[in-house]
Amino acid sequence: EKAEELINTSINQEAEQEYRQAAEGGTPIIQAEAYHQIARLYELQQGDSANDEKIIEMYSNVLTVSSDDVLTAEALYKRGLLYTKQSQSEAAVKDFEELVKRFSKSQDNDIRTMVEDATFQLSNMYGKLGDIDAAIEKAKVTESIAKQRGNPGPLA
Repeated sequence: EKAEELINTSINQEAEQEYRQAAEGGTPIIQAEAYHQIARLYELQQGDSANDEKIIEMYSNVLTVSSDDVLTAEALYKRGLLYTKQSQSEAAVKDFEELVKRFSKSQDNDIRTMVEDATFQLSNMYGKLGDIDAAIEKAKVTESIAKQRGNPGPLA
């Protein structure tokens, strides 16, 4: 088991190195995909909260260079979740609000799911921040989205 862990660590380090090289010399879409894949490698090293900052950095890099809606939406969503985990409520709210604002009319199912959950997360975040009116508003939007499931129209 220990040997398998060492092999996986070595493979992940090699993969990260390859993705970093691609990010350095690639076009913006290649850079965005490379940063996304590095973030995924860090996410696979579960249980290691020390990687959270590295993951946030990689998703921030994705947001800097990406023109791809799915990569951008996922970077905002996952970075928002990490900020939530770290009790950085204001940063989380900012990412979730941007996700909802930019992608609420998306027809992509993956993006729609992220927007739906971000809206739910916002309701919770606003409640924790003491903004009950905003929390109720987002809860109503979340309820509305749930009722629309299967309807391809705009979410928010």
